[in-house]
Amino acid sequence: MQCDTNANKSFPIQMGLTVTDTMYDTVSEPIIIDFQWASRSTPPKFTNNSIIDEVGPGQTNLSTLRYNRKNYTIARVQIIQASHTAWILPNTAQKDNKEDIVITFSNEDIDTSGPNTPYILFVIPIIRTSSNASINYLKGLTNPSASGPFSLQSCFPTNKKARFAYYSTCLESIGKNTPTQNMNVFVAVNGISISASLMENILTKVGVSFSASMSPLYTNRITNISRTISSMESFTQYVMSTTDLMNYASFAKLNIDPNIRTDNVGAYQCVQVDPDSIVNGQIQVDISTGEVLKDVLSNRDAIRDTHLVQGKNAENRFINYFHSGMGIFMAVILSLILCIIIVYVVFSFAFKKIDAPDTSFLWAMNFISSSFYVKYVLLFLIAGFIGFIIGTLIN
Repeated sequence: MQCDTNANKSFPIQMGLTVTDTMYDTVSEPIIIDFQWASRSTPPKFTNNSIIDEVGPGQTNLSTLRYNRKNYTIARVQIIQASHTAWILPNTAQKDNKEDIVITFSNEDIDTSGPNTPYILFVIPIIRTSSNASINYLKGLTNPSASGPFSLQSCFPTNKKARFAYYSTCLESIGKNTPTQNMNVFVAVNGISISASLMENILTKVGVSFSASMSPLYTNRITNISRTISSMESFTQYVMSTTDLMNYASFAKLNIDPNIRTDNVGAYQCVQVDPDSIVNGQIQVDISTGEVLKDVLSNRDAIRDTHLVQGKNAENRFINYFHSGMGIFMAVILSLILCIIIVYVVFSFAFKKIDAPDTSFLWAMNFISSSFYVKYVLLFLIAGFIGFIIGTLIN
C-alpha cells in the first residue's frame, strides 16, 4: 500500500518561511507524553559513527514513554547534521545550529491492520555557544572515565513549558498487503545550548563525523524528501505545536482522570477497610495518591457540589436583586402618582377649584374640603399609606 497523495512523505520538512512565536501559536495543539527516563552509570559512547550505545546488547534498562495510550521503547540515539535549522527560535540562533540530537522511540506491537504510528522521533537542535554550557550526557562521550549517572533526559529542554513543533510523516508499507505507517516528528524549536568547544571535542577526539547521509532510524522508508513549506497555508496544513509536551505531571493532574487499580478485599489482611468502599468484593484505588477511589470521588463530588451550591446561591441572589429592584421601581412610580393626587387635592381645596355637581364622589370631596380637620386627617392617612406601600415593596 502507498501513502495518500496529500500526505507528507518527507524528513525533514524544509521551512521556507521565517518562523515566529505567533506562527507557532496559530497551530497550537496541546499534546503530552509521559516519559520514563532510564539512567546509566557508565558513560555513553559511539558504536557506529554517529549512533550512541543507548540501545544494544546488554542494555536492559531502557527509556520508555507513553503516548496516545500506547507504550514506546527507545530504539536509537544519534547525533546528525542539523536538519531543522529554519524551525529554530529565536531566528538569530539558527546560525549556531550545526548538529542535532535525534532520539527515536518505537512500538512494534501496534495493530498493523490499519494506519498507525509506531515511531516517534525527537529532534533536539544543538545551539553552539561560547559559554561553558554542557550536559553530563554529552560530556561522557569525550571522557570514558566520567562519573555518572547519565540520562537522556538531560538532552531535553529543562523548561517544562518548552515549545515543540511537530508533524507526521507517512512511511511506505513494508509489504504489498501491509498498511502504511506514520512517524511523528517533534522538534524542540528552542534547542539546547552546548559549548562549541565540547562539540569540537566530540568531533575531533572521538573521531566521528555527522554527515547528512546518517539519517535517523526508519527514515529510509520515506519516498519524498523535498517538501518545502513556503506559505502559511501549507504551514497550518502540516505543522502543529505544543508547550505541554514536557509538562505531563501538571497537565495530567488537571485534565486526566486518576489511574485506577482494582484490588480484591482478600489482599488487605489485618487492615481496617470501610465497608462502603467494597463493591463486589473489590476495592478501587487511585494509584497516583494511594487513596481509596471512593474517597477520591467523594472529595471531587464535594468540590463539585460546592461549586453547584455557589452557583445556586448566585442565582438566588440575582432573583432577590431583581425582585428588590422591581419593588423599588413600583414604589417610586406609586409614590409619584399619590404625590400628584395629594398636590391636586391640596391645591383644589386651598383655592376652592372644585365645584359641587350632584354626584356622590364630588359631594364627598366638597364635604371633606369644608372641614379643616377632616382634610388634614385624610392627608395624614394618605401619607401613612404611601410609607407603608414603599416599605413593603422595598423589603
